[in-house]
Amino acid sequence: MIPIFYFLGYNTESVSKSGKLFCVQAKNSSGKRITVESDQLLVAAGRTPNSDTLDLEKTGVKTDSRGFIAVNDHLETSVNGIFALGDAVGRYLFKHAANHEAQYAYYNLMHEKKMPVDYAAMPHAIFSSPQIASAGYTEQELKKNNIPYTKAVYPYIKTAMGEAIKDRDGFAKLLASREGKVLGCHIVGSHASILIHEVLVAMKLGAGVDSILRTVHIHPALPEVVSRAASSFG
Repeated sequence: MIPIFYFLGYNTESVSKSGKLFCVQAKNSSGKRITVESDQLLVAAGRTPNSDTLDLEKTGVKTDSRGFIAVNDHLETSVNGIFALGDAVGRYLFKHAANHEAQYAYYNLMHEKKMPVDYAAMPHAIFSSPQIASAGYTEQELKKNNIPYTKAVYPYIKTAMGEAIKDRDGFAKLLASREGKVLGCHIVGSHASILIHEVLVAMKLGAGVDSILRTVHIHPALPEVVSRAASSFG
């Protein structure tokens, strides 16, 4: 297995390239500096809408302060009968979010009584190594909103499959209300983008961690990581 190194809480100060090698220098809030060298460099600086190239003023369709097309809860723009979805509206910049919104846009185009988009349990994943998958609240958001919660974290390596694939860094974190309702799930490790789906179903249905715990999980399969995390709530 290729060694994985990651550094959190650092701000990039400079990036240089010598031959085929990139060199990134960064510093954290304590003043500690690091230098990371790699043969590849990924720059993820976000996305900027190009609505200014669409001549929207000719249609009367309005944009928000960021340049995204302004829509209501039904995805209808400021002009009756014109709908927008996906990256253009700037809500969730994911292909699966656009697919989800497209179903509502189609329905609302075809029916007089319109349906607001339900964004509950909208997930996202990063197909890095290790993979990262997340849905719902983060701990920071729960604390900021003064929402009481409990949490459980379970490492991959403490399951049979986690040991078999030697994933010593992976883990699943479940966040739940005091009543046991799933508030969020965050997974880092092998196949995280797949494992999170059983939690998405529970969240979409408003179910609790007990619904995950009561479900029989195949042994030895990696979803036991999520099951063990659920069992940690006691």
